[in-house]
Amino acid sequence: MDLIEALNWRYATKRMTGEKIAESDLNIILEAIRLTPTAYGLQPFKVVVTRNEDLIGEIYRKS
Repeated sequence: MDLIEALNWRYATKRMTGEKIAESDLNIILEAIRLTPTAYGLQPFKVVVTRNEDLIGEIYRKS
């Protein structure tokens, strides 16, 4: 897949599998988010990462 194809590819996750993400993959994802350009460099978003199963369950029930 070339760069343009990768940028055009979209996927909306409908259901999570519960599969754990490797720490190295998570770090790559977080770095990609950090490097994402935003208007005026304001970065008007927050990223929350948790591996706490109880908290994940609570978020799931309330979403």
